[in-house]
Amino acid sequence: MAESTSWVSRSAASSGQGGIGSGRQGAPVPYREGPFAYEPAVLCWCQMKSARWISWSDDNPGRRYYRCQRARSAADCRFYEWIDAEDPKFLKTLLLDLRNAVSGLKKENSELKMAAASADGCNWEEIVQMKQQIDVFHEEKIEMTEALNEKDRKIEEKDATLQLVVSKMNSERTSTAGTCRLQES
Repeated sequence: MAESTSWVSRSAASSGQGGIGSGRQGAPVPYREGPFAYEPAVLCWCQMKSARWISWSDDNPGRRYYRCQRARSAADCRFYEWIDAEDPKFLKTLLLDLRNAVSGLKKENSELKMAAASADGCNWEEIVQMKQQIDVFHEEKIEMTEALNEKDRKIEEKDATLQLVVSKMNSERTSTAGTCRLQES
């Protein structure tokens, strides 16, 4: 599990509704499972199962965290813990772009529905096509996120391998230097 965060820095994280920046427009995509549909339970400081949410803030898009289920009430114990490590800048930027694209498409979809409802002889085929386009964008976002997560995992594996090689080279260098000093004396 990633690091805990102080109460002060939480303002950047979204609400349980997955706010977008400070506008709190809601999650760009629906949650696939409820905030308590996970095991094993992570207890907050008031010994209750913590809700698991997804931040859609500019600083932490798509990053999951645990939060006291009494958040935003007088009984809030102020428990807050990140689940995921911080994403690389590239992935954050990509998620923000996708979040904003989804938000823009939702807004456009809503405007089109209102226009269609008020227009005589509206073109329902265009509305259906736009809905299908939104669904395609949603699927593409999921696929891109999964692909990026896989690439990130491979990079972490390669980084760990490189660290082992560097460590081995440093230990060999140290032992070689010691052998040279013994031969000189």
